[in-house]
Amino acid sequence: MNGMINRIVEISVRNRIINEEDIEITKYGLESIFLHMISTTLLILLGIFFRRIDIAIIYLMVLILLRKNTGGYHCKTFLACVFTTSIGLLFIIITNNIIGEYWKELIGILFILYSMIKIYMSDPILNKNRMVSDTVVEKCKKTKNKWLLILVCISLIFHFLVKLQLLNSYDYFYAITSSLMIVALSINNLRRENHEKTNKDGIGVH
Repeated sequence: MNGMINRIVEISVRNRIINEEDIEITKYGLESIFLHMISTTLLILLGIFFRRIDIAIIYLMVLILLRKNTGGYHCKTFLACVFTTSIGLLFIIITNNIIGEYWKELIGILFILYSMIKIYMSDPILNKNRMVSDTVVEKCKKTKNKWLLILVCISLIFHFLVKLQLLNSYDYFYAITSSLMIVALSINNLRRENHEKTNKDGIGVH
């Protein structure tokens, strides 16, 4: 994929579509686009293969709504990122199939309590090619907290629907809370000022 991105950037520079000083940020943008496209396609295919497209869509929506606004783990390679994202979905599907309703409810409650705190306290993902001002940080935090609240409320609605016997299982409650937990576990604890210091020192954060 890097070869294709480099080729696109090379052609863009040659045709004066972008300036040479914008090469790195353009590469970063293209990598993000390709990563999202391939990850989304793979997650949907996994959902179809395991006949749980509903869980795949829930997982995907949680990632889309929260991941870019939280301080997530940066994998060293494109394949590692796709692999870890896919493992998260497989974990949810497999555990959802093998554990009973009691454990889905209990684990889901524990997941939601931990993930709410961790995600709420997180900062936006930082990258040397993604300029993040204080204004953008605050905006991302507000967006993240808004979607976090909405997702938590939706999960609780599914929980109460089961209690009211309008749904037969905690599948959707567990899927949302597990997805939130995966996002929470991917959050690094590096504070923004430390990240900026490591960039100045030439030490990358992955």
